Amino acid sequence: MTGRVRIGSVAAAFSLAAGFAIPLFATPAAGQDDAGGAVIRTDEVLRAFQLCPANTGGIEVVLALDRSGSLTIEDPEGRSRRRAIESMRRFTESFGEDADFSIDLALLSFDTEARLHAGFERISSTHPSDEDITAAVADGIGDTDYLDALEEALDLFENSPQSRDRNICRVLFFFTDGILDPFNTVTRLGNLRAGDLRVAAAEAHAEELIRDACLGSDSYKDRLKDLDVNTIAVLLGESFKQRDASHRGSMTVKSLQLIQALTRHLTSELIRDIAPHPACEQWTGGGVAGVPGDSEAGSGGGDSQSGSDGDPSDPGASDGSSSDQSAASESDGLVISLDGVGGLVETIEAVGEEFDLVKRQPKLDCRPVPSEAEIVGVWPGHAVAEGICTVEAPEDGRAYISVAEIADDAGEIDWGLSFGSGSDPGGEDRVEIQSGDGERDLHALSTRFPDDRLSNSSRATLIVSIEWRPESSQSDVQAIRSPPVEIEYDRDAHFQPNLACKDWTPASVVPNDERSLSVVADDVCEVSSTGAGETALVPVGDRLDWRPVPCESGDCRSWSLRSDLTDGLTYAPFEEKVRVGLEWRSPSGALLWSGVDEDGRGADGRDDLEEVAVEVDLGQAEPPHLDCSGDPPEVAGSGGEVPDEPLQVDTGCVLRPPTGGQVTVEVVEGDSSAGGVDWMLPGGAVTLRRGDDAVPLIVLTDGPLPNARFDDSVSLKLRAEWQAPGIEPGEKVEEQSISFRLDFKARSNNLLALLWMLVALLMAAALAWAAWYWMFARRDRLPDADRVYGWRHAFPVGTGLSGGVDASVLRSWQSWPVQTAGVRSDGDLLSVEGLKVRSVRPSFFDFRGVVGGRAARVSGPSGWTMEAWPQGPEPGTLAAAKLHRGAVVLGLPPNGGEGAVWAVYPRRGGAWPEALAAANPVQMLQRAADRRSRGDELLDGPGTNDGSEKSGGPPSHPRGEEPRQPSEPPSPTGGNRGDADQRPVIGEPPPGKPDNDRAPRRPSGLAPWEKA
Repeated sequence: MTGRVRIGSVAAAFSLAAGFAIPLFATPAAGQDDAGGAVIRTDEVLRAFQLCPANTGGIEVVLALDRSGSLTIEDPEGRSRRRAIESMRRFTESFGEDADFSIDLALLSFDTEARLHAGFERISSTHPSDEDITAAVADGIGDTDYLDALEEALDLFENSPQSRDRNICRVLFFFTDGILDPFNTVTRLGNLRAGDLRVAAAEAHAEELIRDACLGSDSYKDRLKDLDVNTIAVLLGESFKQRDASHRGSMTVKSLQLIQALTRHLTSELIRDIAPHPACEQWTGGGVAGVPGDSEAGSGGGDSQSGSDGDPSDPGASDGSSSDQSAASESDGLVISLDGVGGLVETIEAVGEEFDLVKRQPKLDCRPVPSEAEIVGVWPGHAVAEGICTVEAPEDGRAYISVAEIADDAGEIDWGLSFGSGSDPGGEDRVEIQSGDGERDLHALSTRFPDDRLSNSSRATLIVSIEWRPESSQSDVQAIRSPPVEIEYDRDAHFQPNLACKDWTPASVVPNDERSLSVVADDVCEVSSTGAGETALVPVGDRLDWRPVPCESGDCRSWSLRSDLTDGLTYAPFEEKVRVGLEWRSPSGALLWSGVDEDGRGADGRDDLEEVAVEVDLGQAEPPHLDCSGDPPEVAGSGGEVPDEPLQVDTGCVLRPPTGGQVTVEVVEGDSSAGGVDWMLPGGAVTLRRGDDAVPLIVLTDGPLPNARFDDSVSLKLRAEWQAPGIEPGEKVEEQSISFRLDFKARSNNLLALLWMLVALLMAAALAWAAWYWMFARRDRLPDADRVYGWRHAFPVGTGLSGGVDASVLRSWQSWPVQTAGVRSDGDLLSVEGLKVRSVRPSFFDFRGVVGGRAARVSGPSGWTMEAWPQGPEPGTLAAAKLHRGAVVLGLPPNGGEGAVWAVYPRRGGAWPEALAAANPVQMLQRAADRRSRGDELLDGPGTNDGSEKSGGPPSHPRGEEPRQPSEPPSPTGGNRGDADQRPVIGEPPPGKPDNDRAPRRPSGLAPWEKA
């Protein structure tokens, strides 16, 4: 397999396309040449990298070859590198002496440093010399660093005598077998050879090199772009495949990021998965998306594609969008992957063949600035752009030139090509040029324009493509593309009609019939046209409704303006400004463009309107009249109530219309002593036009009158203004003043009466309640001292281990002697030997306390805990109304000592034992003791009872316990019931059956009131 086939994708990249991602669209007829060989269809051409532009006049090549120590293993004694350089020298020496085309070559090598072996000279059998080649491929001892190699290559290009010649193609051929590793930090197996400091220095060096390459106006990338240098990076692939998080993987990524920025060949197999370095995003943000990868290129295995093979699956080849163009144009080189250094020979040979093709190929030079196209032919015509490109014939074979249209603002038209000056619409789909034809100018011809529309921006964008088939042993086809070619033309200016109007013209009045007049301005505008179709004027006036009138003779081009005065106006002289536009239709009736819109502006953004000042003199019209000579307004209201709706008053004035224009009357001033009342005419104003009937004027208030007493005068001023053409605003004004009186009384308000009645009821209820309170709340709530007995029993109280009250005597009692106590009464206070019962007087707003049960609060010595039964309606109180049934109060001292039980009962024998039994002092004590031991709050003097027990019944057993079984101690007095001096005993049942329903559940044994 030949080297040319082996480097197939390089050949495709160098010459298959012109570097733009815009597919060409040729007709199927372009598929054969005269020799019967297949010619590549332009719609199959894929976008790719272009080594040299079509108008290349010479080539400068810098060969930068890696000579680091690792190549002593990959390429012993530099044999492969030597053969690669010698093959280029042999291949190109045959045309190196051509005076019109030269290939200059410079040779350098690099490891840690760069060494220049040969500067730019025309390549020949002696350049580069054998000694230069030997020095370039000699075994190196340094590590791999790209820095000096890039600096040396840029110095060569920038200092070349041809550095300012834009027709020189510049190529940097950069070969390396290893990643950037200036400090020998990794072995070929990826192991570290140095400490952390050297590793960090290597990565910092790589970062700095990448930033120097991409950032700033003096970056390597900017310098390469200024010289249009194409970079071909040839890499031994095995050295660049590690992508892990190791130091070697990091250096591999940094090396490929630098190469990615230099070449922008983003679809290469080696770099397509590498994210751009942040410093280089401006150079690597785009790329040639969808271009087949170059893994086959120069692989040395001979499995690559031919350069002419297209990839139909390429998504970028599906349309001709400009976004593809910009993406492809961002590629500045190639990245070629080699499996072994032997493939370098074939890669260099393929590059040499490409240089040969560049020398022999046809040259295409298209204008960098837009070309002006001429419009030719009769309507609808077509465009001819002469000399858009210059084509130089190839040295051998023949070339076919075709064009692909990217965009045309005129619509659905196509473009063809011609070498001659023929004016046939559309030209040829492709034209031919062959060796010996020399240099020829290329012209572009459009097809006919659409009949139904004009172009909007008059611009077309074309791509010119050359397909070249050499008549030598090579069988593939070379393709060349131009950059976008801009063509400008103005179809409007060629075919559009021309409008010319007078600046000023007088108008005359022409009667239409007995009742109407018209204003006519003769021969105002003239229309001339080089095109076809029909034209019409579109006039817009400031005051009058104008219409165009063509001249009566069919061949004249002047137009008049006419406006009907249907109201028969005879106004004062005035000047009318009229804006005139032009409406144009094609012969088929399609509207090409219109003159003005409804606001008098140029339609479709056009600014070619004409303005005419038309002088109109229609005489004098009879003005309107505001007559207020009739009866003046009468007094409104005459003592009645204020109405619920707006008030209307007849002014006694009559408005008569004018004979032309219109009159508007409104209230302009008003004065009323009441204030806050605005007056107006119906609708705010009254307007009359010519022919309307006279109307009487009525004024009305702006909304209903306030509900108040009105007895005042009103003064108003009416203003009538006449509006008509020729009359300036405020010029024709008539004013009349009127006055009248208002006499109203306020309307009655039932709601206010209801409110007063409600207030009266509330006051009556408050007085009744105050009387009730005075009668009932002030009554004495406690019985007199002479109507009750008092009884008190003291008992010892100890303190248990838990700190709670322990009253074993009270817990185990069975009977007690009657110990009456003195009762004293002082108004609302009842005292029983240390116990105080005070009447509770309710507040004024305490409805329940006033009409409900009466209450009295109990208290004992300071600090004592008090329990009372039955409880009153408030915590810590007795039901004072129930004292006639008896009340029991239990008191405990704060820290042990002597407690007491009090009983207050009416002076009716036997009533108090029942009350004592119902209260069950044992349970009261039990509960008080338990709560005391828990620290709960008890009644401690007046107002401290927490009211935890419901009033109206005996207290419950604490914690759900039953009362303990009482023992049978001897009577506290030491006697027995049979003693002659024994007093009645507590607990004796009253005459009759005890009320067992109210007694608490008792244990087995004797109840507290039963005898032992």
